[in-house]
Amino acid sequence: MNKINIMEDAVKKWQRIIDKKGSDGGVLDCPPCRLYYFTLCIGCPIAQYTGKKFCKGTAYIPWF
Repeated sequence: MNKINIMEDAVKKWQRIIDKKGSDGGVLDCPPCRLYYFTLCIGCPIAQYTGKKFCKGTAYIPWF
């Protein structure tokens, strides 16, 4: 799976949450986390964008 597909799946997850058709399972159901969390976010497109690991610097931390 390439990074574009991973991020598209992440958008779909969050759209389900916004539409009240899903819930957040944290790293267990986050498409990028499934691949990158256990490698300390190395290679994660979100970490590359923010320059921070574990979704720091994103809207997730204040939302959580």
